[in-house]
Amino acid sequence: MVVDTGPWFSDRHVLLPAHTIVRVDRDEEELFVNRTRGEIKDAPNATGLPPRDSQYRKNVADYYRPIYS
Repeated sequence: MVVDTGPWFSDRHVLLPAHTIVRVDRDEEELFVNRTRGEIKDAPNATGLPPRDSQYRKNVADYYRPIYS
């Protein structure tokens, strides 16, 4: 899921793997995840990239792999 980090990190967009999502509050438009702000901040930036950019997807997989190993 590509999410807008909003005011946290200057409107960056990052890809969060589905297994990071804990809960979605549609009314408040909030996404709850099992990652820290720091982990999301350090995730590869997706802003301006096409959604299926293969190098970006590889970078994301490489970034999250150690967290879930």
